[in-house]
Amino acid sequence: MGTSHRYNDPGMAGTERRINMAREYFLTLPYWRFGLRQLFLWTAAIAFGLVALRSATMTWVAGMLGLVTAALATSILLIVFRHGSKRAYWIGFAIFGWLYLLVLVASWTLARIAANDSPLAAHNLPTQQLSSYSYHWLFDEAFEKYQASRSMPSTVMGSGQDFTFYFGSTSGSPAGAATGGMSMESGMAGSTMPNPGPMPIAFSYSTPVGPPPGPNESDFVNVAHALWTLLFAVMGGCLSFWLYTTDKGRSDSPSAVS
Repeated sequence: MGTSHRYNDPGMAGTERRINMAREYFLTLPYWRFGLRQLFLWTAAIAFGLVALRSATMTWVAGMLGLVTAALATSILLIVFRHGSKRAYWIGFAIFGWLYLLVLVASWTLARIAANDSPLAAHNLPTQQLSSYSYHWLFDEAFEKYQASRSMPSTVMGSGQDFTFYFGSTSGSPAGAATGGMSMESGMAGSTMPNPGPMPIAFSYSTPVGPPPGPNESDFVNVAHALWTLLFAVMGGCLSFWLYTTDKGRSDSPSAVS
C-alpha cells in the first residue's frame, strides 16, 4: 500500500496521521544529515585531534595508534552484526581505514630497506608531506625564538658597595675606609689607593625560558598519520553508504534496516 493511501484512511485521526507522516519523513532522511548532535561530535573530534597534535609525544603516538587499531577492529565486528545501509557504511570504513594503515606500515618498512626514491617510502607519501609542511608552518618561527632566547645570556648592571683597595699595611688607611670597605695587601708597602666610590658591576646568567614551544616533528607526523587513518575511514564509510542508498534497483531503504 502506498504512503498516500495509508494516510488517507478515514478511520485514522488527524493527529495520528500527522505523527506517522513526520515519523516516516525523519526515518527516510539520510544518515549524514547535520544536526545538533553531529555538530557536537565533530567539534569534540576536531578539538581532540588538535590537542593530540599540539601535545604529541611518544605516549600520544602509542595511544592514537591503539585507538585507530581498536576502531578498525570494531568495524569488522559491526560488519558482521549489522545489516543494510549500516553494514554498507562499516564495510567502507574498514576497507579505507585498513588500506591506509597497510600502506603506512609498508612505507615505514620501505624507508629502511629500499632506496629513497621509492614512491611508497614514508617521506614520499602526500599525507606525510602535508603533515611536515603543517608542522614547519606552525612551529618553525616559535622554535627559532626559543633557541635564540636560550643561547643569549642576560646581563644585569648595578652599583656595588664602597670598596677601598689598600696595598701594604692597613694601619695608615683612612678611618672611613674601615667601614664597609675591603683591603688588599701586596708586597708594595705604604701605597694607598683612595676610595673610588660606588663601582658599577656586571654579571651574566641564563634566563629560564620554559618548555619547548611545540612537539618534535616525528611525533607530530605520527599522530597526524593516526588522524589521517580515521579521516579516510570515515570518508570511505560515507562513500559506501552513498553507493548503497543510491542503488535504484534495491528493494530495501534506510528506513527498513535495523
